[in-house]
Amino acid sequence: MVPFFAHHPFHDDLGLWICSGRVHNRTEPRSALHLRKMTCYNLAQVVRNDGWYYDGKHQPVRLRAGDVIITRPGFVHAYGGWPGPFLEDFLCFDGQAIRTMDHMGLIVDGVVSLGSARPIEPIVTLARNPSAASQLEANIRLQLLLCELYRRHHRLPNEQHYPMLEELLAAIHRDPVKTPTVPQMAKSCGLSATHFRRLFLQRTGMSPKQYIDQLRIERAQHLLIEHNANVTETAKRLGFANAFHFSRRFKEIIGRSPQDYVRRGDKLQP
Repeated sequence: MVPFFAHHPFHDDLGLWICSGRVHNRTEPRSALHLRKMTCYNLAQVVRNDGWYYDGKHQPVRLRAGDVIITRPGFVHAYGGWPGPFLEDFLCFDGQAIRTMDHMGLIVDGVVSLGSARPIEPIVTLARNPSAASQLEANIRLQLLLCELYRRHHRLPNEQHYPMLEELLAAIHRDPVKTPTVPQMAKSCGLSATHFRRLFLQRTGMSPKQYIDQLRIERAQHLLIEHNANVTETAKRLGFANAFHFSRRFKEIIGRSPQDYVRRGDKLQP
């Protein structure tokens, strides 16, 4: 049974409600095309093993880890594991804000690859937290993710693409602790430090330090809540100079200290 998240009155004001979601959901292999329609909007990302996807019109395509399936309400499709089961992170959502984005053509059914990045996982974590702050952050992250998926789906033919930068971002997502300096990252991409900083900001909306710290703090939330790690241990594991530096950065990004974050019960619902 998929757990449905709580619906708050302010979801109607925000125009977006994350109905349900799950991390590492097991999707079984299917040999037949059992077509289905969703009653709301859905994102599903393959995070382990392979699968296939069918849009009801064209030949089925192969799914690999990192691929995100986007489906709108009423869209006929099918997908499954191949040759065995695969694991997916998924979200179901709806609301006037999303329907407005849809009417503007910003949500397109299909498959888009995000590489090793797993943006759905932190959104599910936030959406399971009933606090208003977590619900608002989940809403914002989901809308930013939809914009990123649209950008990747509609990459202009003359838009410059830097595969080395994409590889670097994937490496940072895999391990945001052991990251090189900006000059080293720029050199690995074959760019000057100035050009690299500009492209990085354009690609992610953040500076390299902000981006890396954001990933580290997201992992810190996971360690503090799911593994009951203390602040000193968490700071050390994530490569911060000390617990004071970690706590200060945590508060800058999350809005409260790690101790307050844990004390106020920001835990996942079962």
